[in-house]
Amino acid sequence: MANRKRFLLVYGFIAALVMTVGAAGHLNWSEQFYLAMPLVFLVRGLSFLPDKKQEARSRITLVAIGLAVVLVVSLIDISWPSPSFGTFGRTLCAYALLAIVLMSMWLYVPFGAVVSKLTNKDDPKWKRITVRTLGIIAFSFVVYAYLLSFLQTHVPKRSGDRTPAQLRLSFEDVAYPSRDGVRISGWYIPSEDSNRAVVLCHGMGADRTDMLDFALALHDGGYSVLMSDFRGHGASGGYTVSYGPKEKWDIISGVDYLKREHPEKSKHVFGVGWSMGAASLVLAAADDERIEGLHIDAVFASAMDMARVLPSGAPPIYRQVTPYTATVFACAESGVNLFGLDITEAIKQVNCPVMFVHGEEDKLIPIAQGRAVYDSANQPKKWRSIPGAGHCGTIGIDSPNYEIQMIAFLDAIEGKGK
Repeated sequence: MANRKRFLLVYGFIAALVMTVGAAGHLNWSEQFYLAMPLVFLVRGLSFLPDKKQEARSRITLVAIGLAVVLVVSLIDISWPSPSFGTFGRTLCAYALLAIVLMSMWLYVPFGAVVSKLTNKDDPKWKRITVRTLGIIAFSFVVYAYLLSFLQTHVPKRSGDRTPAQLRLSFEDVAYPSRDGVRISGWYIPSEDSNRAVVLCHGMGADRTDMLDFALALHDGGYSVLMSDFRGHGASGGYTVSYGPKEKWDIISGVDYLKREHPEKSKHVFGVGWSMGAASLVLAAADDERIEGLHIDAVFASAMDMARVLPSGAPPIYRQVTPYTATVFACAESGVNLFGLDITEAIKQVNCPVMFVHGEEDKLIPIAQGRAVYDSANQPKKWRSIPGAGHCGTIGIDSPNYEIQMIAFLDAIEGKGK
C-alpha cells in the first residue's frame, strides 16, 4: 500500500509537471500526452520491480534506450543544427518516435488480453495460431490507422533558408498570439502608397518560405503581405495540425495584427492560400467579414474526403476501414471534430468574391474536391483549372499568367481602395 501511494504521488508529480509545461507552451492535450508517456512508462516499470522483475526490466530498458537515443540526437542538434528542421527539431522527432513505440505497445494490450482469453495451452495448435493471426491482423488495422493519423496531425517543423530579402523585398519579422494563445511567427512586407493587404497561407507540412513567389507577385501588384507560419509549422508555436478549425484563428489573428499595427495599409484585406491554407481561409472568411476576397488553390472538400484519399496506396481492405478509424484517432490528436469539417458547407457562409484554382493532375486533392467546393460557393466566384499541374504545382506551371490572373481578380473586387 505504501508503494502504491508513493507511485501515485510520482504520477501526480509527472502530471503536474507536464500540465505546467503544456500551459506555458500552449500545448494541446495530445502533445502533453506524448510528452508524459515515456516518463509514465519508466515510473510504471519501476513500480513493477517488487513483483514483476522481468516485465519491469523490459520496460525500464526500452525507455532507457529510447531516452539515450533522444539525448544523443539532442547533442547532435546542439553541435550540428539542421538547416531543414527548426530548433531541436530532430530531438523532438526522436522523442515522438519513442512515444509512438510506447503507444503502440499500449494499444496492443486489449488485443493480447482477448487472445489470452480465447485460447489456452490445451487448445489445438491450429486454433491458437488462427486466433493469434486474427488478433495480429485486427491490431494491424488499428496501428496503421493510428500511425496515419499521427503523421497527418504532427508534422516535423521545416525551417526554410529563403527570406524576402533574396527577392529584394523589405520586410520585418513579426509575432502575435493566435486567438487561443499559440505564438504565430511571420513576415510583414509593406507596399508603399497602398491600403490593400493580403494574408498569405501555406499548406500542411510547409512553411511561409514556400509562398515567396506569391509574395513577390502580390507586392509588385500593389499589396502589402502578411505571410506567417501556421501553428505546428516553421517558427510558430504548437506541434499539432487540425486542417483548418484551429488554423482559422491564426488567420483571423493575422487580420487583427494588420488592422492594429498597419491600419492605413490594411483598410482592405484579402486572403491567398493553397491546400490546407485554402481550407483555413474559407473557415476564417466564414467567421470574419473583414476578409473581402479569397484566392484559393487546391482546396479540399472535407476531412473525410481527405481521409479516403490518404490510404490509397494501402491494400483494399485497409482502404475501406482506415478512413473512419484514422479520423477517430485524428480527432483525438487534434482536439477537433474532423468528421464535421466540411468545406463545401463552410463556403456557403462566405459572402465575398472567391477565385478557385486547381491543378488537373492533382493526386493528393483531386480536382473533383475543389470543384465540389466551387459548386457550393456563393456568387461572385470564378474557376480556373491548370492542365498538367499537380498538387500545389499550379503557379510553377502557369507562371506568369497565374500571377497576372490572381492580381486581376483581387483588383476587380468591388469596394477596393487605391
